[in-house]
Amino acid sequence: MSDSNHKCRADKVAEKIVDKLYDAKMGSLETHKPLLDALRNTPDKAISLIFQTYQKRMRMEYPEPLGVSMDSIGGPHEGVVTPIYNAVGEAYPFLSKQNKIDALRSILEIMDHMRYDIVQRYHVSYIREPLLFADIVLVRWLYWPGLVPGIKPLKVEPNPPIYIDDEKAYEKYVLLPDVFKSFQELKENVLSPDNGMFDRKFTTSDFLTAYCSMRVDSFTTTVSGENAQAEYVAFLSRKNPNFLNRVLQAIVALRIYEQSEENKAAGMKRLKELLPNFLGDHLDKIAGELSENLDYLGSCRNPLIKSSTI
Repeated sequence: MSDSNHKCRADKVAEKIVDKLYDAKMGSLETHKPLLDALRNTPDKAISLIFQTYQKRMRMEYPEPLGVSMDSIGGPHEGVVTPIYNAVGEAYPFLSKQNKIDALRSILEIMDHMRYDIVQRYHVSYIREPLLFADIVLVRWLYWPGLVPGIKPLKVEPNPPIYIDDEKAYEKYVLLPDVFKSFQELKENVLSPDNGMFDRKFTTSDFLTAYCSMRVDSFTTTVSGENAQAEYVAFLSRKNPNFLNRVLQAIVALRIYEQSEENKAAGMKRLKELLPNFLGDHLDKIAGELSENLDYLGSCRNPLIKSSTI
């Protein structure tokens, strides 16, 4: 890639992140001016300012004397930090492997100082970008939030409520009536006709809800239940094929990364059962390229018990 093309791409990435920071109302310009300047002029340098921006935001939201210890509540409110995660997420697919390592380490530096269950429920489950979501969970399995945050917006609110601590919470949500009775209703109400993305108010994680919308077990009471998932995937392939591909990359990675050959085969078999049939060859292609594409993650690992529950 030529220097001019690289600069053009970097400028577009910087512009998207700047817009994301403003949209999130992150506070005064003075608070995150160094990050904004870096995004405009030297995007690579901006990665090193992620944690610094978090510290400034914390001082804004929790000025001294705080009156309550962060240790006692497990960490700051998700609204304080998720705009930073999602600003990074906007750039993440375009970053070099080294920049991904640096960005991931900066985010983990924030998360690793919080209670893991707070990170699970109120931080990772608010991350919209599939590749950033997956990379965080692949190096910190304890931060996996489960699928409930993804399927919850698609289902009628249960009464009595289903508690997220319930080991069968996802299975119980699957059995609830759907909010939308067909893909057409879903599309008309919460999907952008321009880029296929969910309305920001509909879900906290575009990745999790996209995945749940593709699973054959998600729409159990729809009029066109057997076709709804395929219709959604076909819609995304037309409106936003790059996002669709990143969702599938994340799903495959979360299922088979660093698994034994036997578990990989079982994991891929299960994914093909869960997702529309016509995705099979594409899933195999993603699986074949996985090790090379994720070879940077080893430097961010924190050895934990691995799982494969997606």
